[in-house]
Amino acid sequence: MVLIVFVLLVVWLGESRKFFYLDNNKCITVWKTWNNVCYVIPEEYYGLWKPSNNYLKTNNTNEQLTIFFTTEMPDTIIFLSYEQVEVHDKNNSIFMNYHSDSSRVSSILYKDNARLFNKDLKMNADMIDINVLENYALGKNGRKF
Repeated sequence: MVLIVFVLLVVWLGESRKFFYLDNNKCITVWKTWNNVCYVIPEEYYGLWKPSNNYLKTNNTNEQLTIFFTTEMPDTIIFLSYEQVEVHDKNNSIFMNYHSDSSRVSSILYKDNARLFNKDLKMNADMIDINVLENYALGKNGRKF
């Protein structure tokens, strides 16, 4: 019993987990773990081991990982990052890289003639811009989480 408590205490102290709740009842878990590994999970995640599927994996020093949601693609999570991100998607259907088809994705997410990254999103779109390194996020219209 003491060993279990000790292990749980070590895990708790050595890792950082933050939950970001968006207005559209979506939640993103950002779980910074040992060895510079960060899991970004599109739900509340409390597990002690890495998720088995449907998550993004990046490093703990990633300063910009943006996640988009839109009702035009309700079962898809669009992500944008200029740092390395590994996609772990069981059916290759949940995550979409913004860079894979940026002109199409941009027309789905942004108003015509958009100029501002977080303020010119369409009404049916939402976003969260995550700074993993500093452990905070900004939402649509610059709202800090």
